[in-house]
Amino acid sequence: MSHNKQEQITPSVMLATRAASSLARQRAIVPAIQHRNASTASHDDHHDHHHHEDTTVYPQERFLSPFWGKMLLVTALAGAAIKYAPERGDDAFFTRWIQMYTTSPDKWMEMNAQHAAQSKEVAERTILFATASRPAVHRFRFPQNMAGGSPFNNPVGADVDMSDVAQKKY
Repeated sequence: MSHNKQEQITPSVMLATRAASSLARQRAIVPAIQHRNASTASHDDHHDHHHHEDTTVYPQERFLSPFWGKMLLVTALAGAAIKYAPERGDDAFFTRWIQMYTTSPDKWMEMNAQHAAQSKEVAERTILFATASRPAVHRFRFPQNMAGGSPFNNPVGADVDMSDVAQKKY
């Protein structure tokens, strides 16, 4: 091995060489990326004779098209209807026609009163069932003790009349 300076490659020289070659590769790629074939600037002027003209024939636009004629007719009919319409009052045709299909205020009052009465009944029934409770019953632990014991072991006047007591059956 010779120790000549030209033959020795230090790590810093190797790193600088790699960085320079990487930079050179990037600069070589940039013009290829920036070149846009689809843009108008990339085409030369000698290509202009290949373009075709638009040969579509469009109808002439005018103000008196069928749409505007219909709008003019609708406006004229609306003006005539306003001018020759009957005066305001209860005898007009449209007023009578609308009243024929509407419900009178008296009928609405009657229906509302009936609905209020039914709502009150439902509320009273709901309260009745919500506040209802079973009757209080004293349940003996051993109901058979009522009949137990000697009938002769009672002092005078201590006898209780239990003839109307009925034992509940489960």
